[in-house]
Amino acid sequence: MRDLDTKGAPIGYKWVKSGTTADKFAVTSRKVVVQLKYIGRGNRAHPHGKWVVSTAYLEG
Repeated sequence: MRDLDTKGAPIGYKWVKSGTTADKFAVTSRKVVVQLKYIGRGNRAHPHGKWVVSTAYLEG
């Protein structure tokens, strides 16, 4: 885990759907959610299995 110094600037943006449009908002939270998925041993390319990032997004 690494903490980035953004000097007060947002670390990213999110789009929030409202009706038929979407609005862009700055994300001020410093939290990122990362969901991992285990690819089991049945995968020929990785016979011992491995973890991959399923999705990641800014929270806030």
